[in-house]
Amino acid sequence: MIPFDALDVKVMPEDIEPEAWNRCFRELMAYVETKTEWRNSEGRRIDALVRCNDYQLIVKMQHLFATDYLIAYRSPYPEDYHPLLVIHAAAESDGTLYTPDLMAVANMIALQFPGLIEMDLPENHT
Repeated sequence: MIPFDALDVKVMPEDIEPEAWNRCFRELMAYVETKTEWRNSEGRRIDALVRCNDYQLIVKMQHLFATDYLIAYRSPYPEDYHPLLVIHAAAESDGTLYTPDLMAVANMIALQFPGLIEMDLPENHT
């Protein structure tokens, strides 16, 4: 497992226009909503229950109880506009995440939208 702050997933390019971001965001939401059953690399089922608005896309992993995973986010404040697609999550009690499942979701999105997501993981990631 990787500590939460070790994950960094970005929309590329970073200077994407708001209209383009909105279009990508809608496409991402539409895509994730079609994936009601995923399996991670270990074959464990991932049930993705999606809740979204203009600023965030929440995917709930059923087998991780009620933990909500924030897969896509942009600031609602124009002056703080950062068109970044980041993986955030509610940390487990020991401060770590079940990253294989997060990576499975990110990889699904990356395959659907080639070039959209750049993952930057620590060198010791296994």
